[in-house]
Amino acid sequence: MLAKRYRFNSETFHYEEVKFDKKDAIIQLKKGFFSGLIASALMIVSCYVFIGSPKALYLSQKLAYNQSIIHHQTEQLALFYQPLEKVHQLENSFYKSLLNVKPIDENIWNAGQGGSINSLTNDLPEIQKSKKLVSDLRRKAMLQIQSFNETHQIAEKKQEELQSMPAIKPINTRIVSGFGYRNDPYLGHWHLHTGLDFHAFMNTPVKATAGGKVICAGYSSTGQGYGIQVEIDHGNGYITKYAHLSKVKVKYGQKVKRGEIIGLTGSTGWSTGPHLHYEVIKNGVKVDPQHYFHKF
Repeated sequence: MLAKRYRFNSETFHYEEVKFDKKDAIIQLKKGFFSGLIASALMIVSCYVFIGSPKALYLSQKLAYNQSIIHHQTEQLALFYQPLEKVHQLENSFYKSLLNVKPIDENIWNAGQGGSINSLTNDLPEIQKSKKLVSDLRRKAMLQIQSFNETHQIAEKKQEELQSMPAIKPINTRIVSGFGYRNDPYLGHWHLHTGLDFHAFMNTPVKATAGGKVICAGYSSTGQGYGIQVEIDHGNGYITKYAHLSKVKVKYGQKVKRGEIIGLTGSTGWSTGPHLHYEVIKNGVKVDPQHYFHKF
């Protein structure tokens, strides 16, 4: 049962009972319903406009999360630059300098990419930055790998050359006669001395000054007053000769290493006393052996 309603009459100064009218009540209900409906619709529209739909809100949150992941990965990629740059600088300043090899041109190393990234893609700025970073890292890594391969090949060749270079003394004694013209003590006249004479007592061990293959062990068929000698072909155009020996410790065709004992000093051939005559021949030309001592 509906409660009674009263209204104040200003003329009679009394409260009078309001009679219930069904038609009027229905109209009021309709007005309230439609007003609520319109208000609800306005609220929903406002939410879509200013907040977005639940799906749009979810996608927006997911996009923001993915952007943060890409940003983090981009920062992680950037960390690779520092060690890559260190490796690049180390190779350029040390290894290539040591091997006398031309380093990577800095203009090539720091070269940019052709064209504009924005003109080539509609990706988000974070993705564009990440793609550029990956592209630059890949380019520099490939350059460095190629450079390493070239340096390695040259280093192997240099190592082979160093192994064949007569870079130590055959005996650790003083030099009593150098390379060049002198008054020959045996021949008694001015003559080109084509090697070094080392002071030595009889039967002092003589070492190979580089690795190689023995091509003469004993008296040479060419004579020339060397007496008992050892000749070693080291490759790369290097041959060494050890003359006036008393005894050889190697055989023809034998392979020897640097520092290996190949004979004993003596005074055979054109000699006035025990000593070692030592020669270095480079590409068929006799050169001063002192230029090769301690080359590495």
